[in-house]
Amino acid sequence: RIMNSGFVADAVSALDTEGFIKLEQRLTSKDVCKYLSLLNLHYAEFTSKYGTPIATAKTDILYNLQNKNKNFLDLMDDPLIEEILMAKLNDPFFRQIPNGHPNYILNQFTARSSNETLDLHIDAGMPSQDKEANMMQLAFVLEPFRAESGCTWVVPKSHRSGRYPDQERSAHGLVPIEANSGDVLIWDSRLWHGAGENNTGRTRWAIIATVSRWWIKQSFDMTRSIPEEFYRALSDKHKALIGFCTIPPRDEHERIGRNCGYSDLKDRPSANFDDKD
Repeated sequence: RIMNSGFVADAVSALDTEGFIKLEQRLTSKDVCKYLSLLNLHYAEFTSKYGTPIATAKTDILYNLQNKNKNFLDLMDDPLIEEILMAKLNDPFFRQIPNGHPNYILNQFTARSSNETLDLHIDAGMPSQDKEANMMQLAFVLEPFRAESGCTWVVPKSHRSGRYPDQERSAHGLVPIEANSGDVLIWDSRLWHGAGENNTGRTRWAIIATVSRWWIKQSFDMTRSIPEEFYRALSDKHKALIGFCTIPPRDEHERIGRNCGYSDLKDRPSANFDDKD
């Protein structure tokens, strides 16, 4: 887990120009085994209680990992990944959180193993040609990504095209991103990307974390859905990552700003959890 400023600068430059990077062996084999075991446990528990999460027999998927086991959040503590994401997504005017800490938020936190082709798409709300990104995605690879197992395919530089993708794959210079267990892929959410069909008969689990600037609406209401016992055990940094420092005030009598600092978290009442019914 070596980190140096030159490597971070090169990684950020590659994200700016190409739209994606691969960080090799950011997870140890022990880490990979741990997260695969956790996934298998929680996926079996979820499906036995609720059934398949989405209406397809070809995709195994587990949403909202932050609600399943707080150990999943430890993936976001890699110092190299933090430095890269802060360079791309931190708001320099968010002064309530200390300098050198992330102020981006977790937008979605999912594990998936897909067998079917995934069409070219973007996950950002809209395309743009700007250098600045508003949303990034990370794939923590737990089982090998190969062409025959339906690895991720990308169109380099397409994140700056300002256009939504079409499905003429052969016309766009698609590049397969093969990866080993323990590698981490990071891409700009405007990047045109998809996946091939998994023809191996084996699973291809990865943990996908979508992170965004603090002011973008999350895909799920994480601050209201997280179990209260998990909340109490989280570090301030993890609470901020989930969005507890960026909950909009109820009105002007609570506060004026849309964001707050770690010190305000200590006084947050359990009322954060009282509306779930």
